[in-house]
Parts: sequence; C-alpha cells; structure tokens
Amino acid sequence: MRGVRIQSIVRELNDEKIDVIEWDQNQHTFIAKALSPARVAHVFLEEDPDEGKTAVVVVPDDQLSLAIGREGQNARLAAKLTGWRIDIKSLTEAASDSLENLDHPDTDPAVAKDKELIEAVKMVVEKKADNRPITSEDYRTLDKIVKGIMGTMIAARSVRHEAIRKERAEARKQVPVGMWKISLDELDLPGRIHNLLLDNEIETVGDVKFNLVLGDNVILSYHGLGDSALDTIKKRMAQFEADYLAQLALEKAETETEETAVVEEAAAAESEVVADVVGADTDTAADADADAEEVAETEPEDKVEEEAEEVEEETEPLDIIDDLSQSLVQETPQPTKKKKKKGVVIARQTAAERRAAAEEAEKKRKGSHRELVFDEDMGEVIAKRKRKGSRRKQEWDDFDLDDF
Repeated sequence: MRGVRIQSIVRELNDEKIDVIEWDQNQHTFIAKALSPARVAHVFLEEDPDEGKTAVVVVPDDQLSLAIGREGQNARLAAKLTGWRIDIKSLTEAASDSLENLDHPDTDPAVAKDKELIEAVKMVVEKKADNRPITSEDYRTLDKIVKGIMGTMIAARSVRHEAIRKERAEARKQVPVGMWKISLDELDLPGRIHNLLLDNEIETVGDVKFNLVLGDNVILSYHGLGDSALDTIKKRMAQFEADYLAQLALEKAETETEETAVVEEAAAAESEVVADVVGADTDTAADADADAEEVAETEPEDKVEEEAEEVEEETEPLDIIDDLSQSLVQETPQPTKKKKKKGVVIARQTAAERRAAAEEAEKKRKGSHRELVFDEDMGEVIAKRKRKGSRRKQEWDDFDLDDF
C-alpha cells in the first residue's frame, strides 16, 4: 500500500488531509508545487520594499477554483508555506489586464504592437464572456500576451525595487546606530510637523535622518509637509546632529583615556613584577658571590711556614773518665727535624647547607623520645623515654642509663 506512513498520521489526526510537497530552491517552482494539485501557467515574483513579497500566479480557467481551494484554504496554506503573498488569477483575467496595459512603457514592444495577436486575444476574451468553450489554441494565445505584457511589467518593477533596496541600505549606513533609539521628541519640532511625521510612521531621530538622506522628495511626498516644514526639519536635525556627534566624540575620548590608563597600570604592574624578579635574582647571585668569597678567605695558604729549627742539647762538659755512664767513644749527635704541621682548612657553611643541617637536627630532635631528668630519691640522672600510651596506662616509663 502506498503512503502507509502518511495514512497512519492521517488516522492519528482524525482523518485530517495531508499534502506532501517537495521543496525547491527556485521560488517559482516551489510556489507552483505549493498550489498543487492545481496546474500553474505562470508565476511572477515581485518584492516591493514597502508592500513586501508578492507572487502573481496565473492558472488556466478550469484550475482557478482548485488553486484557490475551499474558502481560499489552499491559497492561504501555500502562502504560509512559501512566505509569499499569493495573488491567483485566471488566464483570461490576466489577458484582460494585459490588454489594458498595452501602452505601458515597460511592456514588450514586439508584443504590444502585434495587432493580430491583440485581436485574437480580444476574441478569446469575448468567447469566455459568452461562456463559450475555449480551445487549447486559445489558451496558448492568451499565454503569449500575458507573458509579453504582464511578465515584462512585473520584471521591470522588480529591477526598480532592487535599486530602491540598495539605495536604502546605503542610506541606512549613514545613520548613527544610536539615533534609531532616540525619540522624535528630542528634535523639539513644532506640534503640527511632529504629528505629521508620526502619522507617516517616523517615530525616531534615526527615521528623520534616514528620510533626509534619501532626498527631499521623500519628505515632501508625505501629506501635509511642504518646503517650510522641510527647512524646519533640516535646521533642527543639523543642530541635534552637531550636539550628538560632539557628545559621541567626548565619550570616545573619555573611553580612550580610560583604556590608556588601564594599559599604563597594567604595564606598571608588569614592570614591578619584572623588577621584583630581577631583584630576587640579583640577591641570589650576591649571596652566592659572598659565600664564595668567605670560602676563599678560609682557604689555607699554599705554603705553610715550616719551623725546622734544629735543637741541640747543651750539656755541661764532664770528664769522660769520671762519667762511667758515657761511652769512651764520643758519638756525634744527629740533628732532629721537626715535623711539618698540617694546615687546617676552615670552610664556612653555605645558606643551603645550614638549612639542611638545621632540618637534620630538627628531625633528630623530633625522633628522640628520651629525656634526662634528676631523680631526687636515687640521687642520680635517669633517662625517660616516652612510649605510646595504652588504654590501661598512660605514664612515663623510667629507665636507667646503664640500659643504653
């Protein structure tokens, strides 16, 4: 069964009719499909800057009711789907409108001056008015004049609309953004001019500036506004714009000053940080140089003074014969040399070594659990060592020094 998925949705929606339409990037094709199942002869698109987007759809006479739908439902759904306002016309109606615009400057001259074609179209229109049947050849004749007259007119208007949109876009760029939010009351215009501008949907200072940029003819085209009103609007607008631009320049200068101050503060803070880092590095280098000098001062001299004095024992001369303790053979005493004294090197500890030694001593102190106290009863010093407490006894245990 075809359309099983659609049929299930239709049943869920209480037999609501669902039409599936293929989307197309070409708006002409997309609008023609949106009006299905009606057959479409022509689709002419026109984007008016003021009235919006309009699609003029031409269908054969026998397809007109189908394209519009019951109470215009098909046309409304197609308009919602495509985003275009849809104007549906029958082929004979479009041909009648084309006959009325033969003298329009935007029509195709070849079609507008074709007398035979014009006469044939008039005959078909009269035949339709008399409710006589229209052949396929008659439809082709009508189609030719509709395309040459109505189609060219709408195309020419579309070109002008595009030029107007570009002009307005350029004019909008010349209006400061803040003016669009300033009320029209700030211009302090006379009450009559103020009310006339409001009637023409000019509610802000930006709207006034925008219309003045577009040209004087735009202001003069509004009902009730003449040359005197235009001059008043220009004067008030020029005065307001001068004050507004001066205020903007002042705010910009203040903003730049604040930004400059912030940048300078950031640069000063960065300089302080760099100076602190450099100072710390200098102090570290100075400490290292001082330690090196102290170590150099304590180094021993390359040569130690030698004290090698020969000591000769002075003895009183005795008679060799009388002194039985002496040998009859006199021996020459050998001189004794004093040993060289070894030099002592005293090296001062560096800051890092002192910190390491202090940490090591602190660890040893913390690791020691013994305490020496004087016991009055025993009359001697004993050592106490702290042990982990237990549930039963939380006291100090006494130990004798002989235990260690």
